[in-house]
Amino acid sequence: MINDKITFFLPVIKTGGAEKVYINLGKSFLKLGYNVEILTLRCQNIENFNFEGLRIVNLNKSRILFSIFALYKYIKVQKPDYFFSTLIHSNLISLFIKIFLRTNSKFIIREANIPSLSMSDLFFLKRKVFNFLIKLIYPYADKIISVTEGIKNDLIINFKIKKNLISTIYNPIDKEEIILKSNYNFESDFNPKDFFPYFICVGSLTKQKNHEFLIKVIKEINKKKKCYLIIIGSGYNLDYLESISQKLDLKDNIIFLGNIINPFPYMKHSTGLILPSLWEGLPNILIESLCLNIPIIASNSSDGVENILKNGELGDIFDINDDKKLINLLLNKLNKKKLINTNNDLARFDTLKITKSYINIINDLK
Repeated sequence: MINDKITFFLPVIKTGGAEKVYINLGKSFLKLGYNVEILTLRCQNIENFNFEGLRIVNLNKSRILFSIFALYKYIKVQKPDYFFSTLIHSNLISLFIKIFLRTNSKFIIREANIPSLSMSDLFFLKRKVFNFLIKLIYPYADKIISVTEGIKNDLIINFKIKKNLISTIYNPIDKEEIILKSNYNFESDFNPKDFFPYFICVGSLTKQKNHEFLIKVIKEINKKKKCYLIIIGSGYNLDYLESISQKLDLKDNIIFLGNIINPFPYMKHSTGLILPSLWEGLPNILIESLCLNIPIIASNSSDGVENILKNGELGDIFDINDDKKLINLLLNKLNKKKLINTNNDLARFDTLKITKSYINIINDLK
């Protein structure tokens, strides 16, 4: 047993990319003999995760601002050697505690999105406050992990973070688990034959994911060839997007399924996955789609998208909001069966390989 104690902090355990990353890493560290805990404020759908022996510490707090004392107490009492956090809010709170606790614990934060863009839909004053706090507090991290070079450059250029403080490490993916889950039953009352052919879009219903643009494109597609769009995810834009679908007379063609714990069966049977985002980091959904060998059509919303798809070799890439290009790509998918390139180089995202990169960070901090 390795003596190092590692804590992965997730504000909420639910269905999301950050949860998958830290739980995969936690299980991998555990197999290598590390002492690992997952720390969370609250759990949603915890029964749908396979933790494989990982200890879960639930602080039972509704919001991160209400959890500062509980987090402070946890770190002071448990004294983790390495404390990992992710997402801007939890990163700031974690580093704030580090500053005042003066602990020997090493704090490693992870950035999965381009901060200057991910905060673009915040109110002006709130955006200014977060910009100021990132510049002020992020330098107190012992290490910052960015999932793409684009995020790293954003932190350096727009937030004046020192280059040597940041390392770029991809997200880990469990290919075998994804393929296994793609053979499970559908969670909802869903028969893919009733919606053939259908494209699928998986992601939170927020400005970032650009669903309104996609729905308008589907309207144009249906003027030439009937198809469906299955949208998996939840968010504040649901009512607005449903109203747009109705106004465009697409009520029967756009299917909002809400949160689905296991989206892989829906993806497996689709005509292709569409990612129309305005911005992204390293979108797990694209890597997961590569595991399932389904067609991918994605906007050039980050260098992460281009890296995953190898600049269009492994999937189609269109300029953000280029409706004409996207229409042509989708019609091409509908009109002929495209051979999928199964040489996806998924070793880039192998969990053990990514874990070893994290271990190198830990060893450098000793």
